[in-house]
Amino acid sequence: MIHSISQPKLRDVAFFVMTFADGNRRNDITFFASMSRYLKRLELADIDELDPEAFYQRYHDGEVLPEEGTPKRGRFLQTYFRLLRKQEDYLLKLTPEQRRAVAPWKLIALKDDHFWHRSTIHREVRAEQRMRRKAATAVVHDRFYLLRDIAERRCIQVERLYTAFRDAIAHHERKGEALPISFSITDETVSASGRTRPTQQHFRLWDAATLRSVHEPVAEDFYYHQDQRQRMRAAVCDQAGYFLSYEGGHARDDADAVEPYWFIELLQANVLRSQVVDPDFLTRNGYSRSSFQLPPQSTWGASTNNWLERISRDIGMLFIPLDALKLGALVGHAAIQIMTKTGARMNEFLQIRLSQEHLSRVLLAKGREAIAFRAIPKGRRAEEPYYIDERCMRALHAWWKFQREREQSLETIPATRNLRHKLRPAPYLWQHAGRHFSHKDINATMSIMLHGISLQTPDGEAVRVTSHLLRHGFATEMRALNTPVDVIALLMKQRDIRVTEYYSQPTPARLVELQRKIFESRVDLSRTHIRSPAQIRRQVEAAQEQVGALIPVIGGRCTVASQCPIKFACIGCAGNAPDWRKRDQVIIYRQACAQMAEMAEAQNLPAEERKAKEAMASCNDVLAEMELLERADQAAADPVILTIGRKEG
Repeated sequence: MIHSISQPKLRDVAFFVMTFADGNRRNDITFFASMSRYLKRLELADIDELDPEAFYQRYHDGEVLPEEGTPKRGRFLQTYFRLLRKQEDYLLKLTPEQRRAVAPWKLIALKDDHFWHRSTIHREVRAEQRMRRKAATAVVHDRFYLLRDIAERRCIQVERLYTAFRDAIAHHERKGEALPISFSITDETVSASGRTRPTQQHFRLWDAATLRSVHEPVAEDFYYHQDQRQRMRAAVCDQAGYFLSYEGGHARDDADAVEPYWFIELLQANVLRSQVVDPDFLTRNGYSRSSFQLPPQSTWGASTNNWLERISRDIGMLFIPLDALKLGALVGHAAIQIMTKTGARMNEFLQIRLSQEHLSRVLLAKGREAIAFRAIPKGRRAEEPYYIDERCMRALHAWWKFQREREQSLETIPATRNLRHKLRPAPYLWQHAGRHFSHKDINATMSIMLHGISLQTPDGEAVRVTSHLLRHGFATEMRALNTPVDVIALLMKQRDIRVTEYYSQPTPARLVELQRKIFESRVDLSRTHIRSPAQIRRQVEAAQEQVGALIPVIGGRCTVASQCPIKFACIGCAGNAPDWRKRDQVIIYRQACAQMAEMAEAQNLPAEERKAKEAMASCNDVLAEMELLERADQAAADPVILTIGRKEG
């Protein structure tokens, strides 16, 4: 983008500033591209003819280029002053002679140092950005666990398809059956709501020679028979490779209903076959041009892709690039798993390495263990642990296994550009064809895995799931689980707790949910002592006139008339008036809780173990109350027992 700037002086300034800035921020590059357009519209030959004292202040006030909106003006000016600070930090490291040597390429600063501090436009822009980000966070948080579940199910689908493809190849090579070979697999489709539906999907296995024999009769005469083209087509057709075509699918419970895979629309838009994506598809779904930029060499080569596109147009076949699809599925699934469970930034996710010092099991108290990868957080110099679970570990291993199957070794390579300033070359896990993945690569795989999941704010703005948005969702979910803010800051590796507080602010939906609790009619259902028979009788009598009360529950009758506020945890609830005739129900329930406690202890589930033991203690209290009730009823029925009881009393 900078190289294409037509003004020579501006281009030199841009190269100089971006050399020391080295932040790879899109806004930094866009600043110079925008400045180039502004110079043309102001009819200025180059940046040295621009008066910064007049231009930036008049641009800020909307007197120059008034058609530019407030958000765009705010971002442009914010980037300008940030670059000035970066430039000043760089110049302070130089000697006086060096500063004089680079002076011709400096970005000229304003003499009024307080201009930007007095401005309110950047605060307005930041407030608007925060509102939009919080609205997007609310959408992601609302489907936080669903996104993870859908990504996992789709990854399993791709694994199943890949296995069926390899099995078909093995069958052809072992049995010598003529190509194409048709086969089907039983699978399921996952809707945006998470609902699954069994389907039957149909495919055909081809090789290059068979494809040419089918295509040549319907292709234009010159396509295969012109000398130069013939040599090129022969090189493609003679390659030792197999191709998979998709022949459609249907729901098993409705033979007429077509239920294609979620990635079929991506194939039709050319997303997984080359880097040139159908622009109508991007516009229709609210994607940017960089939304699906997979790593280089992950798709078919240009000649193979062009040949298959020609076959698709002439015959109507749809080919599945399984290597690219599986790459996107494995990486996207691992990213969504790890980022939703750790809140890790993209840079920290990219640092994962399969070595003992960077990925290992950590022993905890009472014989428990956890898995942790180590990475250098933003603004730190030392590595810190990020704890993951077994599913995350399986996702990492699946990617490593896939690379090994394709004879791709984890070479020692330079880190991606964003990390080169603080990381040395290393055998990073997230690499392909000797190149470390970039932010765009990972975000592209997540876009592929979540395609078709319609996410929109209440204003109708499309929400694209990125690593940063998942980080916001992680903080919001941890706060919803009543995790202290300082603990969230430790988990997210943030030094400024004010940033954590912003990340974890409740969404509007969460605020409404919390407020609704005040509308509910509730009683104090805590149990602090064993109730006497007289107390239980008064409780039953008070519930006689209440609609909905005295319904049978385990061990007794419910005396709460309104909606149950403790989600039907009847044993241990003070609203449960026990009946000693239902003693067997409580005993059976206590035995089940004892088994649950044993299972939880064996599987290192302390929360479940504690819950089961608390339920057992509640059962003991209820049994004690039943014994008192039984004795009171017997005493009321037999005067002798009553008299003896009084004498003993």
